[in-house]
Amino acid sequence: MKLTDSDTPLAIKLLTAGTAGCIADFASFPLDTAKVRLQIQGEGHMLVAVNPGNALLVRGTTPSQYNGLMGTIITIARQEGVRSLYSGLSAGLQRQMCFASVRLGLYDSVKSLYQQLLDGNRSGGLHVGTRISAGLTTGALAVLLAQPTDVVKVRFQAQQRALGTETAPRYKSTVQAYRTIAKQEGARGLWKEDTMLLCILHH
Repeated sequence: MKLTDSDTPLAIKLLTAGTAGCIADFASFPLDTAKVRLQIQGEGHMLVAVNPGNALLVRGTTPSQYNGLMGTIITIARQEGVRSLYSGLSAGLQRQMCFASVRLGLYDSVKSLYQQLLDGNRSGGLHVGTRISAGLTTGALAVLLAQPTDVVKVRFQAQQRALGTETAPRYKSTVQAYRTIAKQEGARGLWKEDTMLLCILHH
């Protein structure tokens, strides 16, 4: 007997969606790390790094270090080791278990709920509005739950570039990073855009 989506237990949907997201994230993580490094690269710009109290830690021009996606990956691997390409992977996998499992795993359940509320599912079909509403709901919930993991992931990916390779890393583990951010910036610090790099300014 073949199971349909509605017959699959919710726990299995959440687990399989999260696992699939983790596999995809692991495969593409070096690309994501390179993207973050390219985004914060300060060629012809002024790099401003701040602590939770908004006091300047680093201020000055930064030379171009990375060139292109593959060039960035090669440079990071050569200068910092291959493991640096996976800095923050633990937080990245946590993010996928939060984001993908909710965004994809809950979609069918929320869609059915909305359809039931709209017409008691008497029509037997699905309204476009039902699909859109379910997607918006699960997407918003997934972002809300996954935001702390995303903040930690980006900080791990950026900290060596932002603070310099000679400086001891501020965050040594994901658990310590969550605690440090919550302690120094408050719980709201886990739900806001990354503040390690405040901005990249033109001269």
